[in-house]
Amino acid sequence: MPTQLETAPAKALDAILHGPSKTSNPGVILLDYRNKDTFTALWLHGLSSGNVTIDGQQIDLTDPTKQILIIGNDPVDGVFDAKIPALVGINFRSHFTATSWLAAWKVKFSPSAKEKEQGAKESLARIAVIDPRESRHAQGVARALQSFFGSKDADRRSLVPGAAVLNGPSLGGISEWLNAAHNERRTLAKDAPHLRDLLKSTIWNELTSDREQHHALSNVLGAFLLSAQVGNGGGRSGVPWIQDYLVALVRACGIEVGMDQVRLNEQQGFQQWLTPAQQETTGAVLLLDDMGGIWEYFLRGATGFVGKTPLGLTGRSYRESLAVFGRENFTAAIQALPTRLAAHFDSRAGHLSATALLGAESKIGDDFVLLLDLRLFSHTKGQAGETERPFFTNLADFGLKLLDSRRSQPWLDEESRQAMRLELESLKAPAGCTGSSLSLPPPETVLPRLLSLLDPTLPIVIFSSTHRTELIEPFRDYGNIITGFHKPVLGGLSEGWELAVREMHRDFLDAVDRAAAILRVRQLLSPFQKNLLLN
Repeated sequence: MPTQLETAPAKALDAILHGPSKTSNPGVILLDYRNKDTFTALWLHGLSSGNVTIDGQQIDLTDPTKQILIIGNDPVDGVFDAKIPALVGINFRSHFTATSWLAAWKVKFSPSAKEKEQGAKESLARIAVIDPRESRHAQGVARALQSFFGSKDADRRSLVPGAAVLNGPSLGGISEWLNAAHNERRTLAKDAPHLRDLLKSTIWNELTSDREQHHALSNVLGAFLLSAQVGNGGGRSGVPWIQDYLVALVRACGIEVGMDQVRLNEQQGFQQWLTPAQQETTGAVLLLDDMGGIWEYFLRGATGFVGKTPLGLTGRSYRESLAVFGRENFTAAIQALPTRLAAHFDSRAGHLSATALLGAESKIGDDFVLLLDLRLFSHTKGQAGETERPFFTNLADFGLKLLDSRRSQPWLDEESRQAMRLELESLKAPAGCTGSSLSLPPPETVLPRLLSLLDPTLPIVIFSSTHRTELIEPFRDYGNIITGFHKPVLGGLSEGWELAVREMHRDFLDAVDRAAAILRVRQLLSPFQKNLLLN
């Protein structure tokens, strides 16, 4: 019997059910959800194998002779404390209650007849979550799932067999549930074939439903899943991270985030999407994304820019091959960017360097691919303010200065130049007053176009989740802006993740190939770049 019982309710139940000698009720197992080792074992091992090892003892969560009581419902403190600024404010905890785990466990170990024929394991153990609070205190996905666990069929039997959430129960209520084992069915009834799908879709919908807030779980889930697709990108040292728990939950829902879509580099332990030749011609990558701290892990693995010596680039460390804009303080870094661009312009320099963009010394030099997200501000939709407006005002000042100069602007004719001028002036106008009745491109598209005009040989890959025409159309005439790759947009539950990964892999390679072609031109024109731009 595991001894890692930390909370008072867990210890009290242990004393009552097992007695001082720990010999009573051997078929009842108590697990304290507030114990970190127990929490980690349930999520990272229990959902994959059905077995967990806690305090040196192996527990089979599918054993039909066992009844398991999980004491507590809220995740243990510290597991989801965000260490990456981009994750601060995202609610992970509500998705990892004991109720969510129980639903994922029931989905995972309630196979269909066809899945059983293919060797899928079924659990006949009985598991109950003991939540000391009343059910009315549950929120989010826990509340939705509890409605399933509390439902009865026409014969007053639990609609979800072998699983229950007991809210604020008395000792008598717990004993009643334990004693009901002899007349309770353990498998899904034949007349409820869609119950597992309902549990699955409830979990998934809660993960992906909120897309209004920029910093919502739905907007970072793709980064976590793709990071798992390529391995950890050299970013972690075996310590469980938020990504690991999310992947476990998603896999329980039937979405296979695995290592079989593209080639696996056995030596480095990640799936490198780029071939060594592509890696060599890419040279380096600079990521400008307010969630760069998350996407960095995917890019390290996909590009191969990981560890101390990436393949094909002997002597170049990943920090010299992949740089992340504003990793520590994105808000301050993005606010200062228009000023840095103006300084680069005033210097009459040629190529836009990584140092000029980052605002800090960078060893990746001038030959790099810029991956640029379009949503660079973390405000809620409709609440633009302190960061966004000054940024666009200063960016407009720089853009007008660029348009008024003699600097070569190869993507603009006179008509498009005047249209951009009107657009930039509208950004400087007071909020709600554009000064024109014309439909103007979204302000998110201004920065990529000004960067393209400032340095027409810098390959810029739009690194965003948007598929909206109005956000892509403004780049049509800009020859160094590449729009073919999209971050994954995760909506309804589907079985198309493998196909989606293959398509992203293909589009990523195509974007890199196009960027590499632009880089080759950049290198050829390098001796003449300054004169070409200024004449």
